Amino acid sequence: MRDESPEEWEKAVAFDEAVRDMTQARIKKPGFVHSSLKPLRDAPIDVGTDQLDMFTEECEGMCGV
Repeated sequence: MRDESPEEWEKAVAFDEAVRDMTQARIKKPGFVHSSLKPLRDAPIDVGTDQLDMFTEECEGMCGV
């Protein structure tokens, strides 16, 4: 989204900031959209996002036997 739709990315970043503003008013710990618990603009979205990478070194047919 960040690279292909900058306008939508900015909306997502604004939403992330709004969530944090809302949670800080009610809860001691701020809320975050990203699982890294960092602001979306600073979150490590380019690192380890492709879950299909776990199959790049596929076994020789004996996995799970």
